[in-house]
Amino acid sequence: MAVTQAAEDDTWLLLACSPGERLTVSVIHNEQFPFPLKTSSSVKIRSKNVPVVSVEGKSIKNDQIFVDPKPMRHIMPLLLQDSYLVVSIPERDGAVHDYTFSTQPNDLALAPIRSHCFDS
Repeated sequence: MAVTQAAEDDTWLLLACSPGERLTVSVIHNEQFPFPLKTSSSVKIRSKNVPVVSVEGKSIKNDQIFVDPKPMRHIMPLLLQDSYLVVSIPERDGAVHDYTFSTQPNDLALAPIRSHCFDS
C-alpha cells in the first residue's frame, strides 16, 4: 500500500495491491469532502505526460471515492513516471475540484505494487 497527500488539503491518494494482484485506487478525505459527491461519477485523471483520462468513481460516503481499477492497471504506470498527477472530482451540481498528488520519489513505496499489480 502507498499513499500521498494532496497539495490542496487533507485528501489522500491510496494505491494498494492485494496478494491476488487486485489493484485498489481510492481518493480519501480525512473527514469528508467539503462538497457533496455523487454516488457514481466520472473522475478525470491527468499528469504532465498523460492526457485527461476519465474513469468511473464510486462513493459510498462523502469521504472516499473508489476509482475503477481496470483502466487504472494500464494507465497508472504511465502516471507514476511523472512528478505529479491531478484528480478532478465533480460534485453533485457539476462543479469540479482538482487535487494534485506528488508521485515522486516512488521507487521504494511502489516497487511491490508495480511488480504484482501493474501490467508490464
